[in-house]
Amino acid sequence: MLLPRSVPGGSADLVDRERRQRDAEASIYDRLPGLRIISPWEIPATLSPLGLNRDSRVFEVGCGTGRLTLPILRTGARVLAVDHSIESLRVLHAKLAPAERARVILAQGEAFAPPVRPGWATHAVAAQMLEHVPDPLLRSRVIAGMAGALAGGGRAVVSAYRRLPWLPGEGMHSGQMYFRRFSRAEFHALLEPHFRLDRLSGGLLYAWLAHGTRR
Repeated sequence: MLLPRSVPGGSADLVDRERRQRDAEASIYDRLPGLRIISPWEIPATLSPLGLNRDSRVFEVGCGTGRLTLPILRTGARVLAVDHSIESLRVLHAKLAPAERARVILAQGEAFAPPVRPGWATHAVAAQMLEHVPDPLLRSRVIAGMAGALAGGGRAVVSAYRRLPWLPGEGMHSGQMYFRRFSRAEFHALLEPHFRLDRLSGGLLYAWLAHGTRR
């Protein structure tokens, strides 16, 4: 997949490296011990405040292998799930029941160039992906794209790594996947131009969790 020409050269290389690594690890991602530990409390904390139902249209950015996609589908919502790793999307597709496949579109794409019609969604979700976007301008484009996908009054939830004093602010997972940990002020400043935040919590301990409504 070709990246948009407006992606800075160094960032384009990091995005490509992450996509290749995500493809390589897609088949084992769901077996990571950390995910098994945090998911039972992270997923309800992320999704429950949205009040999803069969009338909801959800734009999920960075769906991966479907850790949140499947719980979203169980609410009856329709979903456009986007990820830049085609192998992760294939893993997710294999998990879907026939009835779920009728309510979900899986699309390969970049979070900062979202393949979604403006105003289509009632809700937008980006869980644990924003920290892997390697450039401030691209991170702003991710948030702007989520807001643009929402109809008036649409709600969003965004989570991202939290900066902690004993951990580095930036680094690489598996030597290939960039990540950044955000201060509260930095995370708030990224979201606030596009969303009226009604909660921004550090309750996930290692990550910020923000819920809000499109401005």
